[in-house]
Amino acid sequence: MSEKNKVIMQASTKLLEKQSSGPTFHAHIREPDTYHGDRGLDAATGWIRSVERYLEMADLSSHKWSNYAATLLRNEAAFGRDNKN
Repeated sequence: MSEKNKVIMQASTKLLEKQSSGPTFHAHIREPDTYHGDRGLDAATGWIRSVERYLEMADLSSHKWSNYAATLLRNEAAFGRDNKN
């Protein structure tokens, strides 16, 4: 191995060691908005996508997704959930 390659390898190794020993980056994930029952397709689809993105980033188990989404329902959207007879 040439001297130039040795220097590059040493620098790369030091960089990787520094990256793995440094502080871990934790992004703050903004929670999705609540859903109030807007029947517009774009509004409903956009809300569902924002909830899915949030849950994927938060790494929540998929079997808990519907329970979490239900906590975001308000007004007409929550009517069926809150009035179980």
